[in-house]
Amino acid sequence: MKLSLSSALSSVLPLVLAAVLAGALVLLLADQALTAPYSPPREELPRGPGLIQGRGVVLQVEPEKARIKIDHEPIPALNWPRMTMPFPLKDPVSARTLKKGDVVEFALEKAGSSYLISEIKKQGSTGGPQ
Repeated sequence: MKLSLSSALSSVLPLVLAAVLAGALVLLLADQALTAPYSPPREELPRGPGLIQGRGVVLQVEPEKARIKIDHEPIPALNWPRMTMPFPLKDPVSARTLKKGDVVEFALEKAGSSYLISEIKKQGSTGGPQ
């Protein structure tokens, strides 16, 4: 049985084409993975009864008043929209490690008729002016 060159190519060509397309797809996916922005692992805050989680950007730190102003994302547990507000800190020492522009996650705890930040962890920085 003799195979002509054209019949040999017609039987191999679909396999070669599939291999080239698969290689191109691998290169495309690898490029996307390498150019995606790096997001460091987030440090988890304690979760417990009465603690409400929030995330935002530090706008002002007042260590002498144990207070911090945050532009926070919506907090569904309290039915709060995104807003900017000052919060008292349960631990005034935590204010020493934070600065304007820091992205933070925090835990709110009920204190009388308002809330205070019982835990706060820096997750990154906006890279804006300090």
